[in-house]
Amino acid sequence: MNTNTKNFFVSASRSKNMAAIQSSGTGIEKIVQSAVASLATDYECNVTELPGKPDLYVEAHSAVILVNGCYWHGHECDLFQIPATRKEFWIKKLSRNAQRDAENIEKLLRQGLRVLTVWGCAIKGKRKLSQLNLSERIEEFLCNDIKLAKIDSYGYSLFNDIAECQTKLLFNETKKRPGIPGRINRLW
Repeated sequence: MNTNTKNFFVSASRSKNMAAIQSSGTGIEKIVQSAVASLATDYECNVTELPGKPDLYVEAHSAVILVNGCYWHGHECDLFQIPATRKEFWIKKLSRNAQRDAENIEKLLRQGLRVLTVWGCAIKGKRKLSQLNLSERIEEFLCNDIKLAKIDSYGYSLFNDIAECQTKLLFNETKKRPGIPGRINRLW
């Protein structure tokens, strides 16, 4: 088999795999939905009228919950690694995803909504949270006047605004993953 044929099959296989990836109704979203449902709280999924079409909207608490896969949103954790092939393409794409996430969070906050981001590593990583711990963190967010928070494999973090979030995350990421600071200019 020559190189061109081999590349075609690798490319075709990759294309098929990428097409199979869902953007909503994922396994990690279902786990978060289950955690919110266990709190006897009504919510809506993928509300198109809100910036970024948040995964869950909890109107009674003026809150949205974003469920982010660590790969597609470039989270600095054990589940994320920039692909070895076409690095420039992936860095540009994942950087744009991160920028879009930050822009949507700012828009949601300006609309008076509170924003919780639950990262995939909190649900399926090496240091994942138990279902009970996940539910407790979500309940803590919903029942208090917390404007901006995240749950990931490193824990539960609260922020006053997006600027504080960016500052803390950029500082903490260099501690968590030495030698890999700002691989994709992570904003959130």
